[in-house]
Amino acid sequence: MKPDNKVLATLLSMLLVSCAEKNFSDLDTFIEKKNSVRIENIEPLPSIRKYRAFAYRAAQVRSPFSLPPDPNGISRLPPVLSDPPDNSRKREFLEQFPLESLTMVGSLNRSGKIWCLVQDPSGGVHRISNGSFLGLNHGKVISAGEISMKLVEIVTDGTDHGWIERPRSLHLNSF
Repeated sequence: MKPDNKVLATLLSMLLVSCAEKNFSDLDTFIEKKNSVRIENIEPLPSIRKYRAFAYRAAQVRSPFSLPPDPNGISRLPPVLSDPPDNSRKREFLEQFPLESLTMVGSLNRSGKIWCLVQDPSGGVHRISNGSFLGLNHGKVISAGEISMKLVEIVTDGTDHGWIERPRSLHLNSF
């Protein structure tokens, strides 16, 4: 450093030190205020329970991510291929509900034709016969009987353009 810079630095540091306030009364007041507050007893932390090791014994059991066993052999049947559902067809009222939320509550026989009575989730009862559609998966009734109805749903097979038919049924709800 040049001698002029040393002098300038010394003068600057003296100026900064002279500007410092030596009155710490506000800090002393704050500390006295905090020290005067009575400290409550703090509850001790709960004791930590001793770790108990767990032996996993379900390693030989079927994984929850694999398909369950099929005792009836239904899964060995080849899937019935289907044409894609007709999206231009006007959807019926009961096609807005999942099939699991619909219940068969009775049947009617009028002039030899059997009508199944199906209750929707809101409590409304509807007449269903052969050829009617219900459920979210384009379910078409193929057989309406006095105690049950059979229908076929058209669902995707997991590919972009493949569709299969899935048989389903609704049975009379016994109260």
